[in-house]
Amino acid sequence: AALQERPGAQALDTSQLPPALRPPASPSPPLSGGLDLYARWRSTHCPSEQDQQRLQAETQALENQPRISIMTPVYNVDARWLERCVQSVVSQLYPNWELCLVDDGSTRAETLQALETLKGADPRIKLETLPDNRGISAATNSALQMATGEFIALLDNDDELTPDALLEVAALLDRHPEADFIYSDEDKLNASGQRCEPFFKPDWSPELLRSYAYTCHLTVVRKALVESVGGFRSDYDGAQDYDLTLRVSEQTKRIFHIPRVLYHWRKIAGSAADRVDAKRWGLGAARRALADHARRVSPGAEVLPAEGAPGCFRVRHRIHGSPLVSILIPTRGQTNGKSPAVEELLYRCVRSIMNKTDYCNYEVLVAYNNSLDPDIAAFFEHRPHRLLNYPLSGRFNFPHKLNWMARQAQGEHLVIFNDDLEAISPDWLTALLEFSQQEEIGAVGSKLLYPDGRLQHIGMALGINGYPAHLFHQAPAGHPGYMAHANLIRNYSAVTGAALMMRRALYDELGGLSEEFSVDYNDTDLCLRLLQKGYRVVYTPYSLLHHHESAVLSGGRLNRDETELFRQRWRDILANDPLYNPNLTRTRLDCGLDA
Repeated sequence: AALQERPGAQALDTSQLPPALRPPASPSPPLSGGLDLYARWRSTHCPSEQDQQRLQAETQALENQPRISIMTPVYNVDARWLERCVQSVVSQLYPNWELCLVDDGSTRAETLQALETLKGADPRIKLETLPDNRGISAATNSALQMATGEFIALLDNDDELTPDALLEVAALLDRHPEADFIYSDEDKLNASGQRCEPFFKPDWSPELLRSYAYTCHLTVVRKALVESVGGFRSDYDGAQDYDLTLRVSEQTKRIFHIPRVLYHWRKIAGSAADRVDAKRWGLGAARRALADHARRVSPGAEVLPAEGAPGCFRVRHRIHGSPLVSILIPTRGQTNGKSPAVEELLYRCVRSIMNKTDYCNYEVLVAYNNSLDPDIAAFFEHRPHRLLNYPLSGRFNFPHKLNWMARQAQGEHLVIFNDDLEAISPDWLTALLEFSQQEEIGAVGSKLLYPDGRLQHIGMALGINGYPAHLFHQAPAGHPGYMAHANLIRNYSAVTGAALMMRRALYDELGGLSEEFSVDYNDTDLCLRLLQKGYRVVYTPYSLLHHHESAVLSGGRLNRDETELFRQRWRDILANDPLYNPNLTRTRLDCGLDA
């Protein structure tokens, strides 16, 4: 932070890691290398024939082998794609499935001929023909009526499953028989049939689902739950799967993710797999489905197009009442003869809050250590902010100071705010408050840019070279991050404490920042304790701030004792961050692949 007082975010600056562990300063684009890189990666990460045989033997030994009904509406599809789709089901290593094909009034001769040849091909294949074209939701509901399985899986008529897809689902259900909703990673098939564009997803992220239908393929749902929410709704054709997922997510928290590519989504010219905006009517249906969901879970919320992420959305939640927000700005209070530019950062920080904050009901608390520079005192003399003299004695402990400041605050919500930040967007505080006010949310963090526009913080991943790290740190201005997630509201395991809001009551319940981490990791530790208690941590790009970090960086190294304490306390989540896919690199910041 400015004036030489850095909070726990210091631990997340990868420039301070030992040289052997430092990621590259300039991240490469996600999945750089294209098809060749992904092909090399698959050669070492996809299950071998021996692996599949072992998994198959293990699955055969399972006591519970639920039937999975695959539901596939068919309409005028190329015969070759339908045949490959069906063959991918017949080739499943897991045997207890049924394929429910519903012809939705096809008129194309080759489609009808392909369906005819499937009759009697396998007793597990069921076929029903509708008398006319009724739409994808109606056809899928017909498949639902045909299904006899405990779980249903959704498969489009031109896509393919991997041979181990249902095997992986059955294995998960053996470990978690309570599961209601399961989704996997996915990739695409290009015009040549080559696998490309893998999407490695985070575990369950409600906020990301409200940005777009990230769960998508493969989706497996308990049939009784699908029926209980009313099945598929024709009013949302084109986004019927998304609509179903949103409604199901309101009824269960037993949602599981398989971090393996189990589904190939075919890129056909004019399809949504090829271009996100290929079917604008589908995007319109998705927005209406999301608005309907928002009316149920967050009355008064507004659904808007996401900025910088075509085909995605922003759910802007209504602020309840006008709660007081306390903005806590710790500072040294002394320039110690440093450059006037360093002193100016605090002034710019406070001015930006005063001049660029739409939300009116806030207080600013600036705490200094024992004595205050006369120039700083003069700056605050006629401003409606509270200057607090923090009685520093002995070794400095940043969490102790923040916790002391929190006890002086009067607000229902607290914002930990570095003194080298500068507000950019007028609704930066409102964008934080709309999540902090929600009971299921523990903390919410901002998007931070360097003054030249490079990314400083868009969310954190754990276990990068063994440490917490800022994804896409120092990426060029305007970089969208992985799958445009820099521009979308989503969940992470941790966000930086440089600009973090949470409810005062929750801060007090946790005992504030842990004073065991006097300099490093205290913000990450706070987020992980919130996760441990079942709260979500949110990143929002709509709280946009400049971070003048480089102007005041002390260059100090991480505290070895605190680093070891953090790594021991949180070793499990450092090894497996649920909101950072295990298939992505753990040696760089670019969410790429290590092949």
